[in-house]
Amino acid sequence: MLDSGDLAAVKKHTEVLAVAGNTWRFSALEILGAAEYKAGNLEAARTRFSEIVNDAAAPSDISGRAQIYLELITSALGKDEKGTE
Repeated sequence: MLDSGDLAAVKKHTEVLAVAGNTWRFSALEILGAAEYKAGNLEAARTRFSEIVNDAAAPSDISGRAQIYLELITSALGKDEKGTE
């Protein structure tokens, strides 16, 4: 769905999973972040990936990919996660 669906479709099917306590939370946040990134919504993507990176319970593989996305976003926007240049 991420490759062929639009952002609204991805959100419709994934946001319900991105809640605290859900086993699929971090996977859902990663999918949502990637969809936002693909759609060019870099600030929204930053929010999703920051949520993953800043949560100690996030699996290391998902957290690592989220960190890579954050670095790409920072490079594109010229700002770090806190919005400073």
